Amino acid sequence: LHKLTISAWKSYFKVLKKDMEVAVGQISFTADIWSDSLHHPYLGMTAHWIKRNTSSHLTLEVNLIAFHQLMGCHNGKALVKVALDMLDCSNATIKV
Repeated sequence: LHKLTISAWKSYFKVLKKDMEVAVGQISFTADIWSDSLHHPYLGMTAHWIKRNTSSHLTLEVNLIAFHQLMGCHNGKALVKVALDMLDCSNATIKV
C-alpha cells in the first residue's frame, strides 16, 4: 500500500507541476502547521492559481502540493527553509 501511495503521488505531482507551469499569472500558496495526537508536527501547503482550459475559459485551481512532517526546530528560519524546499520541488518558486 505504501509503494502504491508513493507511486500515485509521483504521478499526480508530475501533472500538477505541468499545470502550475502554465498558470495564468502568479501562484498563491497557503500553509498550515499542526500536530497529531502524539505531538508530531506537520506542515501542509496548497497552491492556488488560474488555469486557462481548452475552451479558453479561466478556472481557479486549488491543489495540495506538500504534506511534510517537520523535524527539529520550528522557528521562522527553519520553517522558511522547509517551505522554500517544497516550492522548489514543485518548480513553482518562479511563479510566486
